[in-house]
Amino acid sequence: MNRKIIPALLVAIGLTATSAYVFAAQDNQCDRNRNRQEQATKRLEHFDQRMVELHAVLRLTSSQETTWTGFVSKLQPAKTERRDPQQWQGLSTPERLDWMLDNMKSREQKMAERAASIRSFYTTLTPDQQRTFDQQFLSHHNYHNRMQS
Repeated sequence: MNRKIIPALLVAIGLTATSAYVFAAQDNQCDRNRNRQEQATKRLEHFDQRMVELHAVLRLTSSQETTWTGFVSKLQPAKTERRDPQQWQGLSTPERLDWMLDNMKSREQKMAERAASIRSFYTTLTPDQQRTFDQQFLSHHNYHNRMQS
């Protein structure tokens, strides 16, 4: 009698453990998605705060306001495209490489548009405003470099 119960118990324990693992993995994926959304919200809030501070420090004239609006709209943090892990696993290595290259080209195009917008806005600034702008952007990039160290 005991010989039949032990294997059945082991199978039941194994199924329970597997089910618990699957449910935990699903919850973990939900947490990761929630964290990505929270990070995106924080990035946008940080961007908005930096633009308000930059606007105040530059003391723009009314004629510079239109270029400021275009400048800010081009600098909005971009959403990154994420591929579903299930789709990713279904791709061959060359297909994954093509997807990564396309993504890189897209990011490069967005960066070129941002650079053109910054240059366009920069030309409308007075020399004093340009020095202030340079200092603000330099301090922002120094902050990111310190964070990576």
